[in-house]
Amino acid sequence: MSTEIIEWLHLIFRFAHVVAAIMWIGSSIFFMWLDSHLTSPQDEKERDSVEGELWMIHGGGIFHSRKRILKPGEIPELLHWFKWEAYATWLTGFSLLVLIYFLQSGTGALIGLAVLGGGWLVYDLLWRSALGRRKEIGVAVCFVLLMLISYWLCRVLSGKAAFLYIGAMLGTMMAGNVFVHIIPNQKKMLAALCAGEPHDIDLGKHAKLRSTHNNYLTFPVLFLMLSGHFPQMWSNDRAWIVLGIMVLALAAIKHWMNIRERFPHWLPATVGTFLIAAVSISFLKAPQKLSEGASAVEKGKLIFTNRGCVACHQAGPIQQGPSLVGIFGMPQVLTDGSSVIADEAYLRESILEPQKKIVKGYMPIMPPYEGIISDEELNFLISYLKELHE
Repeated sequence: MSTEIIEWLHLIFRFAHVVAAIMWIGSSIFFMWLDSHLTSPQDEKERDSVEGELWMIHGGGIFHSRKRILKPGEIPELLHWFKWEAYATWLTGFSLLVLIYFLQSGTGALIGLAVLGGGWLVYDLLWRSALGRRKEIGVAVCFVLLMLISYWLCRVLSGKAAFLYIGAMLGTMMAGNVFVHIIPNQKKMLAALCAGEPHDIDLGKHAKLRSTHNNYLTFPVLFLMLSGHFPQMWSNDRAWIVLGIMVLALAAIKHWMNIRERFPHWLPATVGTFLIAAVSISFLKAPQKLSEGASAVEKGKLIFTNRGCVACHQAGPIQQGPSLVGIFGMPQVLTDGSSVIADEAYLRESILEPQKKIVKGYMPIMPPYEGIISDEELNFLISYLKELHE
């Protein structure tokens, strides 16, 4: 498949993924908010069939929402389902994984499929078991398992890929909840009502539980999907701890937002949670300091690590950029079939304007560093690359 076709597919799937995710996460946040703001109906005659109602104004219109307990024969002819947002988000996200990672490495693809499939199976079985009925213990076990898989992935993959794979795993759990539990349970409830039978309340409770899981995972998944733009989060040996802190903090912030109507101090709690997480992460990823007499090569190596260059150029199961080991003075074959010698001018141009010359077999995903990296840093980095050998 040509590089140009891959680029277009990348653009299409990424755009669709972002739009679908906005719709899915937006509806999740809205319905959790709606459910927490329902009030008892003003008409006492309706309180047996209406759990709660809410009046809203938006876009110049007045809306009246009700949460009802339906009886046999009361199903409306037109009933809107919220499911395709979740399915579209997962399908486009998985397509991006295939384009960016799986096509680059068979080993990387196997690791990814094992993480996505295995993560869902373990999570689903846990919450189907007796352990899952004890919510606090279930959450604690899930977090411990998350930390274990994060530690392993950060050892076998780059930090960038590990964060993305964990995000994809959590996203798979969310989509699986919709596909396997929420929608089927709702269909069973409606089928019972259509047959003139009362629906099983437990089906609705279980669907709500899985929907609540999805709601708490929205912020962590968003962070993990965007983490590729913030190498300071994953370009260190403690990246797996940083991941755990962010997941905990963002889930906690989502909790404070969910209960803000009955918890007046939700805003200070949110700010406090963020500050604690930020200070903890800053302490963990404090950059290594060099002695005053450090050479240009040593300084360049530190920049190479701190800037996150190692995430894409490190050899391994998932390698998104060409290896830089022994690159200086060697010919590089480009996507247009031409060749260029990797001299100092080429290295400088490839860092500042990486889209100008793309090495064959790789996608043009490196961002430009012109205006971001100083001339001094650039010189140190080139000194390091010139001396980089096995």
